[in-house]
Amino acid sequence: MKQSSVWTVALLLLAVLVSGLYWWQLESRTEPPDPAPASAVATVPPVVASAPGAAASAATPIEAAVPAAPAPAAEPPSTLAESLTQAFGRKAVLQWVHVDAFAHRVAVTVDNLARPHAPSRFWPVQPTPGRFATKPAGKANVIAAANARRYSAFVDWVETLDMKQVAGLYRRHQPQFQRAFEDLGYPGSSFDKRLMAVIDHLLETAPLAEPIEVKLARVKGPVQPVRPWVMVEFADEEVEERSSGQKLMLRIGKDNARRLKAKLAELRVALTQPR
Repeated sequence: MKQSSVWTVALLLLAVLVSGLYWWQLESRTEPPDPAPASAVATVPPVVASAPGAAASAATPIEAAVPAAPAPAAEPPSTLAESLTQAFGRKAVLQWVHVDAFAHRVAVTVDNLARPHAPSRFWPVQPTPGRFATKPAGKANVIAAANARRYSAFVDWVETLDMKQVAGLYRRHQPQFQRAFEDLGYPGSSFDKRLMAVIDHLLETAPLAEPIEVKLARVKGPVQPVRPWVMVEFADEEVEERSSGQKLMLRIGKDNARRLKAKLAELRVALTQPR
């Protein structure tokens, strides 16, 4: 786990989930090689991938929740970036979101949140200012309480979002997210299903007693960081083996995680209910 500035999480969809939840990033003073490029991650089949051909023929909960409807009276924004700006405001989008290649960023990040690594260069949201901080606790080191405060502004913003509006934005641009997901190497697989599975995965994150103990990471391989003391990992090996998304939920602090879980649960309901 790198010491870098945060992400995000957003999910906005995550960015919010993606808005995430997605949104965390430990800010690094030295940037070691990313764990794996998107192309490498794409070679691993989705955890919830359906049988060949099933995704194309069976309606997902999200698809089933959207009844046929006449075209809207007003023409929707022509691009996803314009939709984000219209829905959340230019100021908020500039402050929190990476609008370039947003669909690709969301597809990669959502998929990786249930895997060991979620490379920060693909996150859909901007890093949060500040640095990951630890403090001594006897002979050990623990995550400092100040870390949770770094996410306060982002979590406050996420709580202002109308999840029905976020779900509507997702539905309008779902084909872009689907194409981006298939381009990762999942032809015929449903991004709707992967999204729902990852939301559930994040909601299942079991909290830990705080403060949480961390230690210097053991860097494997021939390439060693120039400043290894800025690399930390969870001291509990079972916790360190959790997915990148669940470890993110632990690093942001118990209260922030609770608040973001509440919004993710709202988003899940909004995605599966008729408009």
